[in-house]
Amino acid sequence: MTPQPPQPPPDFTLDAASIVEQAELLIATSAKVWDAVAQISPEEATFDGAILPLIRNENDRMSISPQLGFLHNVSPLKELRDASKEARKILNRDSIGRYSRADIFKVVDAVWQRNESLDPESLLYVEKLRSQFIKTGQGLTDEAVKAKVKESLVRIDELEMEHLRNLDSDVAGLWLTLDELQGVPQSHLDRWKKDGDKRWIDHKIPNYTAVMQHALRDETRQKVWLDMENRAKELNGANLKELLVLRDEVARALGYKHHAELRESDRILKTDDAVHFLNRIRNVLQELGLRELETLKALKAEKVQQEQSQDGPLSGQFFAWDRPFFTRLAEDKSLQVDQNEVAEYFPLDRCVPRMMHILGAIFGVKFIKYPRDAPQITTWYEGVDAYSVWDDIAEGGDFLGYFYMDVFPRDNKYGHKGMFKMRPGYERQDGSRTYPCSAFMTNYSPPSATRPSLLKINEVVSCFHELGHTIHNLTSKTKYARFHGSSVPRDFVEVPSIMLEYIFWNPHIVRAISGHYLTEEDSENEKKLPEDVIERLIADQFAHTGLAQLSTLHFSTFDLLIHTPPDHQTICDMNLAAEFNKLRREICLVSGPEDIGYAPDFVHGFCRFRFPIGYNTSYYTYLS
Repeated sequence: MTPQPPQPPPDFTLDAASIVEQAELLIATSAKVWDAVAQISPEEATFDGAILPLIRNENDRMSISPQLGFLHNVSPLKELRDASKEARKILNRDSIGRYSRADIFKVVDAVWQRNESLDPESLLYVEKLRSQFIKTGQGLTDEAVKAKVKESLVRIDELEMEHLRNLDSDVAGLWLTLDELQGVPQSHLDRWKKDGDKRWIDHKIPNYTAVMQHALRDETRQKVWLDMENRAKELNGANLKELLVLRDEVARALGYKHHAELRESDRILKTDDAVHFLNRIRNVLQELGLRELETLKALKAEKVQQEQSQDGPLSGQFFAWDRPFFTRLAEDKSLQVDQNEVAEYFPLDRCVPRMMHILGAIFGVKFIKYPRDAPQITTWYEGVDAYSVWDDIAEGGDFLGYFYMDVFPRDNKYGHKGMFKMRPGYERQDGSRTYPCSAFMTNYSPPSATRPSLLKINEVVSCFHELGHTIHNLTSKTKYARFHGSSVPRDFVEVPSIMLEYIFWNPHIVRAISGHYLTEEDSENEKKLPEDVIERLIADQFAHTGLAQLSTLHFSTFDLLIHTPPDHQTICDMNLAAEFNKLRREICLVSGPEDIGYAPDFVHGFCRFRFPIGYNTSYYTYLS
């Protein structure tokens, strides 16, 4: 019998009007609490009297507001996406306004100076709360500058939301003929939109990757790469430039050298240490990358010779759009098996429950899946699966929270992979708990009429990684919502899941997760991934990662470069596209469009990535 959770699941039957109404109600409730705290004199301000009311209001607010803002990432209904966006906008604007209040800051600062004997989490809360006021200008004496900082912070929030929304709402792409798509597996061709002998290649990662890894014709891969690198160029190029200029202005107005220094309180590494770290590993990664590149160049030369086009123009160069294709060939060659054949052993609907079981055994948790027609469960889309999650060790099996999975791409859906914290956990005033809720968001290749969704081995690893974030959120137990789960220093947030990737590569785990989709699940006849293939996968796991890590180094270096200008005029004058492409050439070791006559700023690859918004000076965490 399925146990009954002590807390109902989130309600996703909201209409557009109620989303905005709930946001406005949260704002009104916060205003009453904050106005009451403002009446406390600094001399009489204590943690219990002044800070706890703010904490309780924030806890209640955070149990609702993330869900209201989440829908703009996932809802198939435009009116709900627009209402969710508006709710998030007014909530964030209200938050900036509240942290700009000098009367509340005086009370908070008085409590901080009182230095009461508190538990560590409460002490940290006071420190972070005060820092939040400082970062909205409350340490400044010039009222005009304070007002300008507040105005800039509101605009920064709008620009960040627009950057991400432009990516999620992007439905652009290319029509390519079957001749241009030679080499792409039939399973992909069958599921793509058709127009005669043409297929529509949009910017969804599974579709882009399928072409880049399999299309035999160099000009096809070049065309698709150029199109992807200029994704959202017209919208996000100007937006990101304005965003960076404003971030730098705010940081300097607050007395910091640059935006990265302002962000140091949210990171483990200081900026100089992060830059030193990236410089230190660059030579090591490039040495590894150069060795890999020689292998890939040899494969390209062999292909060119087979096609008898070795005398063609630029045939000796190795381009960014060559790397996915020839890396796949190199992996197939070293594994002595086609990666698509390996994927047949990892059908999504079979290996995900097994990963949950393994993670459950490691962390002592149990996932219980709801039927999609369960009356108590509502979701934002018909293909979403919901789970209740329980402590499998504690006597009686304590409830941990809710978990949702939304795994296939669709228009206007969040286009990357990640874990969304829809509700944090925290301790209520009466000592009971509010339980967390997480959403697992990915964009794997959907099933076709003849076969299920099959995961490449790197997708299986990334799925294990993202499930790790989910475990982090569900098993976290904090007093205050502000510190729950992944609300840790930004450059630490990936570390637990990166560590789990090493656990994944245990041969027993790889074998346990596998099971050929054409054999009966959990039966004696189920065909497991052969032991020799598992051995080669494990031995080969780092064999082709040098160039991939250089790409991560490229993004990490650019992330710090744009946030550490020596003076404000530098970021105002910076040609972001030219700098991004220059770093790609210097770090990634491959040629680009600049080498075949295009302008240095022809492609705007930085526009298609989320890291300047989400990681915001901390992307190097993936390399740490």
